Amino acid sequence: MAGVIKERLLQFINIENIEKARFEKESGLSNGFVDKVGSTIRSKSLDKIRKQFPHLNIVWLLTGEGEMLKTGNIHVVGD
Repeated sequence: MAGVIKERLLQFINIENIEKARFEKESGLSNGFVDKVGSTIRSKSLDKIRKQFPHLNIVWLLTGEGEMLKTGNIHVVGD
């Protein structure tokens, strides 16, 4: 099961049509974060991703359950 979150992140990055480095920079994550993530992810990193990409379904990212992207209205607090 090693790397399952990494694989889902890569799928999302591909759908977003951006490079890994851009995803990391926009999310406020360290360079190489995507390549280093495995089957777990720190809540601090998850919060950064959630803030920058509110349409990403975090449940899907963590478990693979449900759809990759959220549907309906998305409200971002603080923007």
